[in-house]
Amino acid sequence: MLLKQFSRILSVITTIVIIFLIIASFLSRQKHHNEDSVSDNQKNELSMKIILFQDFFTDSVLSPNKLIKNSFITNILKQLNNKNSKIEILDKLEQSYQKHPENDEICLKIIILKYSLGQNYNKYLNYLKLSQTSQYKYLSCLISNKNKVTTLKNKLQNINYIKSNIKNLWYQKELVFMQAGNCNDVILLKSYQEELRHNIVNESIKIVVACILILIITIIGLITILVFLSNQSAKQQLPMIYNIQALKSFTFFEVLIVFQFWIGCQMLIGLIVQYVNHLENNSEDLMTLSVSTLTTYFLGNIIPFGFIYKLAKSKKYTFAQIVNLSLGNEKYSLLQLLLRGFLGWCVALPVIILSSILVNQFYHSKGSSNPIISYMVDASGQSNVIALIILFITVSILAPLCEEILFRGFLFRFLITKYNFISASMISTLLFAGLHLDPNSSVQLFALGFIFTILTAKYQSIVPSIITHGLWNGFTLIIVYTIFS
Repeated sequence: MLLKQFSRILSVITTIVIIFLIIASFLSRQKHHNEDSVSDNQKNELSMKIILFQDFFTDSVLSPNKLIKNSFITNILKQLNNKNSKIEILDKLEQSYQKHPENDEICLKIIILKYSLGQNYNKYLNYLKLSQTSQYKYLSCLISNKNKVTTLKNKLQNINYIKSNIKNLWYQKELVFMQAGNCNDVILLKSYQEELRHNIVNESIKIVVACILILIITIIGLITILVFLSNQSAKQQLPMIYNIQALKSFTFFEVLIVFQFWIGCQMLIGLIVQYVNHLENNSEDLMTLSVSTLTTYFLGNIIPFGFIYKLAKSKKYTFAQIVNLSLGNEKYSLLQLLLRGFLGWCVALPVIILSSILVNQFYHSKGSSNPIISYMVDASGQSNVIALIILFITVSILAPLCEEILFRGFLFRFLITKYNFISASMISTLLFAGLHLDPNSSVQLFALGFIFTILTAKYQSIVPSIITHGLWNGFTLIIVYTIFS
């Protein structure tokens, strides 16, 4: 009896410590997010793409024919104020550089924008000359010597170097034109212009295909929602949760212990990984960050799942029975469950679009503070295939599997043994959204979590919610790559 009381007191103390750590982690993430918003970086990159398309359709040097120059798209793009967009981006970059004076990439972008706007950039050029990186040191020399007379061979070498090291097409274009003497060297620019046109057309096709795909998925999702709402029997079946006998043997204390293990392991392993990276002086390396994220997710989930397995075994159940990880049941085959997961993803898209519009109407969001999004953007921008594959495995396979097992398979199904469907759904979904520590995306996370819960309840398996969750995360990564690659 005494041991039982001691374990409960210890559990309460552990809970308080974990809550304190969660708050500290949340505040740290928000501070970092406010100082260097991922959303601002994304908006800058998107703005530069729009400016690139404006140049393509309206610039007499770039536009391949009169049809494009006089097209309906061209007339729309001409209405956009190119110069004001550049000034706005320049202001944001200068603010960012004040906070991160060691960032040579920002410094280079400021120089190119100032050159494009006809402003003096010598101060930033002097900063770039002090760079510790050979790439930026060399680029600073190219900019300094842009007006010096040199051979055609040297100019070609310089342009090839710029093409290899500057992936953003607008900044690349401006640097190349700077090297070619403000586009006066027609022979030198001819082959580059053809290559640039080809790249811009490819970018346009990718974005158009992505938009068409989003539209098709949204239409399928809306049709699915209408069919579900018109089907009275489907709505009546929704609260019916089967195969929860195994969860009835669990207590609140045991569930609390599982979540203490989960949160504690995530934080402890994350700190250990960060410390190891810091010792090796590569904590900011993209590959290191991607591998660290994968390691933290894997090890941070395997230990608490081991604890669930032990609890299940002591109660004479299997792990799959506890979390309802069934690859089919009496009503639905595995193929049907997979199809329901796909339809769930289609439903999620219009729901999240609508919730995002509503949030932006009432609250000016700076975008997600989830660091994984910034890793995705950086990996896409650098075309780092290995980092993208690691992130894809993490966010599209590992995270959906682990989170659905824990929140829908274990927590929701335990709560349904104590409360009604709405209460159990609300509690599990609120915890799911809250523990992401991302207030700017909390409404969207709540909406997603509720969809996952409905799928688990209706189809008596967490397979559909895993598929929906995985498709959502994977599609997000694909869209990020399409826009920022």
